[in-house]
Amino acid sequence: MRELEEQQKLFRWRVYAEGTPQVIDCETALTLPAEVRFSFTKETEFYSSAAKHICSDTACFAEYCQEHWDEDEFFGYQFLNGLNPMMIQRCTTLPKNFPVTDDMVKNFLRGRSLEQEMKKGNIFLSDYKMLDGLVGNVVNDRQQYLTAPLVLLYCNPHGMMLPIAIQLRQKPSKDNPIFLPTDSKADWRLAKIFVRNAEFGVHEVDFHLLRTHLLAEVFTMATLRNLPSPHPLYKVSNLSCTSWYDV
Repeated sequence: MRELEEQQKLFRWRVYAEGTPQVIDCETALTLPAEVRFSFTKETEFYSSAAKHICSDTACFAEYCQEHWDEDEFFGYQFLNGLNPMMIQRCTTLPKNFPVTDDMVKNFLRGRSLEQEMKKGNIFLSDYKMLDGLVGNVVNDRQQYLTAPLVLLYCNPHGMMLPIAIQLRQKPSKDNPIFLPTDSKADWRLAKIFVRNAEFGVHEVDFHLLRTHLLAEVFTMATLRNLPSPHPLYKVSNLSCTSWYDV
């Protein structure tokens, strides 16, 4: 009981952001007790392995991205093989707030209708509605802007995932057009850039920070504050502060 009392003094909760799980009350991992930090050997090994991986793989991939980033094929490829493959879903019915018509996209569907391709399972949707209404931060005295796009994709007979329609905000209106691959190159490119920006934001805040680090930290903190070190579950949990390092 005395150990738990000490643990509860060392590991305290604080609010990270309203509406999200609480986190440990510390500024950096270095202020945590030594027993829950990486050892010097482990930390050195961690960064060494990361550096080797980056040096060996990133250069080739970066060169490929520089050559192909603006192509629709690569844009579609990233929905399954990019940083966040969690948003794309097979579309069987178009959302009411995404009024894509057959006339808009028939040239990209080999003359077939949206309904026909949806029945075949070839139409996919990525909807970033969770970003709707959010205001961007001010960075270096400049206001940043967010969109909450809807993206319609078509999986063609060659297995390529191709974007065929993009709407950048959730409510359709004259000021919120549906962008198509047949629009000007600059407009279509900018629409795709806003989609990539939205995907990065959703991935980092939701899937990475919230669902990985903050969620895991709740269980880690509960274990540290409620189970003494000799407890079997404490030993089995193999605690480390990996999640705190990134946060």
